[in-house]
Amino acid sequence: MASFWNSPLPSEFLNEADVEQRLILPLLYALGYELEDVVPKFPVVFREGRRGRKPEADFVCFKDKPHDRNNSLLVIEAKAPNEALGDGKLQGESYAANLRSPVLLMTNGSTFEVWQLQATKESEKVVDLLVVDIMSNRGALEAVLSKNV
Repeated sequence: MASFWNSPLPSEFLNEADVEQRLILPLLYALGYELEDVVPKFPVVFREGRRGRKPEADFVCFKDKPHDRNNSLLVIEAKAPNEALGDGKLQGESYAANLRSPVLLMTNGSTFEVWQLQATKESEKVVDLLVVDIMSNRGALEAVLSKNV
């Protein structure tokens, strides 16, 4: 979807679903993911006892089928506009670690972060930019997030 890179991004988002539909999904398709690679609301099963709402990642991108821990490439944690990303980092990291995904993408429609998960140490932030700067950072984003990396 080359047109993503040539089109202006939305200047504001209404809520988390709007961020998902108008920013995250078009970006993922522009990065080479196909419809069948991107699974919304993917359930994350933890072995230890957690109560309450069953955890699910906002999106998980896979390199192939079956959609399981052996094929996950990217976990996406979306937040509502202007909601702090820091609060979702631990949540997103736990999902990514559980799914053995090497990369976590987080955005609230204004800030955009990509974290490279490390097996034995703290995750490393490899992209930290404003959403308005996505187009000028295309190469860096493709290098880390593209399906064909």
